[in-house]
Amino acid sequence: MKADFLLAFLILVAGLSFPPGLRAGDVSLDVAAELRHGPSGLAVAPDNTLIVGLHQYFKTRERVIRVDRQGEWSAFPSEEVAAQEVAEGAEVLDSVMGVHGGDRGIVWMLDNGRRGEQIPKVVGWHFSDRKLHRVFHLPEPSTIATSFVADFAVDPGETHAYIADPASGVDAALIVLNLRTGVSRRLLQGHLSVVPQEIPLVVSGRKLHAECQDGSQAEPLAGVNPIALDKKAKYLYYGPLKGQKLYRIATSALNDASLGGEALAAAVEEYSAKPICDSIAIDTRDNIYVGDLTTNAIQVILPKDRRMIEYVADPKMAWPDGLTFGGDGRLYFYCSQLNRCSWFSVGQDETKAPFLVYRVKPLFQPMIANPLPDHNPLTEIRKLGERLKP
Repeated sequence: MKADFLLAFLILVAGLSFPPGLRAGDVSLDVAAELRHGPSGLAVAPDNTLIVGLHQYFKTRERVIRVDRQGEWSAFPSEEVAAQEVAEGAEVLDSVMGVHGGDRGIVWMLDNGRRGEQIPKVVGWHFSDRKLHRVFHLPEPSTIATSFVADFAVDPGETHAYIADPASGVDAALIVLNLRTGVSRRLLQGHLSVVPQEIPLVVSGRKLHAECQDGSQAEPLAGVNPIALDKKAKYLYYGPLKGQKLYRIATSALNDASLGGEALAAAVEEYSAKPICDSIAIDTRDNIYVGDLTTNAIQVILPKDRRMIEYVADPKMAWPDGLTFGGDGRLYFYCSQLNRCSWFSVGQDETKAPFLVYRVKPLFQPMIANPLPDHNPLTEIRKLGERLKP
């Protein structure tokens, strides 16, 4: 009798933890690519190749690369644009922190300009036509002296881009860029939904401190960073990296230039709890996937009751970031190992290549066949999907 009661209880708990059709252990990780350097942004191109920004902390020559179906990589969109040393007045990529694949075949790149102290910008590139679409600069007052534009979302109609600027923490803000007029506006600066909470930044079990130029250590500020639109672009979801709450606001409010600061702040809704995270993505049924930095996991926030469940976890997933959906219906993300770079490791680079790009089956998303390559020329490792098996 007691055994039957215990079994029923365990089944009930399992049902509370996972939605129908998903059981613990059902979600497997596939390795989609292996990189030599830490990534900063990810998009899946129309041909299912990967467009990867390379993080400025690793000081790579290339700012953005394309990884093809065989695992070979090349500078993107070209050697001149993605790898040229910054020259005064040159329209080249400087420090790309976000990459977005648009529905019209345009690859959007968010460049914070902090390597060469350039004006931040958003660059659109026609993937199939192999030509520049447009460059949108983000001058003052949409950006400020402390700006460090970190991630962004582009609506399906490609009329607006919504940019997260964590800045120095207290002055964090959202930036709305009109992709038709080029006008950008800085919004919600200093609002509780964008500034970091006063909690420790713990990643993979270690409390992180930032290394300052004078050798001292400082608490990482980590303002607004994770940002995503639902599939109809009705709401923008966002929150501070170092924060335990996720917020949303109607895009109609963000796009209304007539709204004052108080009216805009009143439109912000506290949506759910979240872990410390750097990236989120939303599927067609409004499930929100969250890269959990603290536990090396992908969590999912379910829309029905806004509760959060663990979807997939692995100790190898150091700093899961860059969550995005590919045209094959799968969720892609990478692990940047940012917590191990010299910025957070008392000047010592503790990262170790390869930096892995993963893909997983989401909860509810139509999928098409898209086999992975069985060979990665960067590391000469074969059958990449087997690397994670014990």
